[in-house]
Amino acid sequence: MDPVTIVTAAASLAGAVLKASWKVKETIDAYDDAPQNVADIAEEVHAVQIALRQVESVVLQDPEAIDRLGLEDVFTVAVNGCHATLLSISKEYEDLFLRTDWKTKIKVLWKDGEMTRLLGRLDRKKATLTLLTQTLNL
Repeated sequence: MDPVTIVTAAASLAGAVLKASWKVKETIDAYDDAPQNVADIAEEVHAVQIALRQVESVVLQDPEAIDRLGLEDVFTVAVNGCHATLLSISKEYEDLFLRTDWKTKIKVLWKDGEMTRLLGRLDRKKATLTLLTQTLNL
């Protein structure tokens, strides 16, 4: 083999190794962030639970409040939205934790954007429930 071919092959191999090492680093970084994502979602689920309890408390004190203030649609959208979002989060985590093969776990970890999107949806539903509670308390 001539020196130019060897240098070209070595440079090509070095480029492939560099790309692969970046992919491995990105995977490790995604895996390292996974516990924080789990903690963030757990906190948000707890906050939504508190918001739902507040709505429940107000409605128990005044069962006609939602109808009287014309908030049936808001209440339905907020509760159904929370339910749908929580089901989506549950499915994502079941996909991760019920699988034993590492390839699938890494693939699910790459869904960080999806989990962040679901976290944002849950946060918006919590805000809606909080606003509903404030309106009911007027």
